Amino acid sequence: MKVRHSLQFPKISWFDAASGIFLMVFMASGYLYGMQEMPDISSADAVVAWYHSRGAMDAAIACVLVTIAFFFTFWFMGVVISLMRAAEGNGPLTWISLFGGLSFTTVFACALAFVLAPVC
Repeated sequence: MKVRHSLQFPKISWFDAASGIFLMVFMASGYLYGMQEMPDISSADAVVAWYHSRGAMDAAIACVLVTIAFFFTFWFMGVVISLMRAAEGNGPLTWISLFGGLSFTTVFACALAFVLAPVC
């Protein structure tokens, strides 16, 4: 079975290449925006005061940015896997990269949940 990938469609191949850049931009901006002026999480009073002053909006904006980054993560993983399947076929390296990308996304989502858990 011949696998078709985005390099056969030159009009969208630029977007495929840009998906990795968009992924890093949105993920870094969401992380940096969410981490700015975070209170000391060992003090419950400081967390509550921060949340009521400004933290709710910061947490929501950080979640939106990281959710957009997750979209680009899956897009980038799809591009990489389609190119690997076109080059290698259905070999083990394709599946290793797929599960590596899914593991990265899962670990990053868990880290985001741990960071934002005291806020919510």
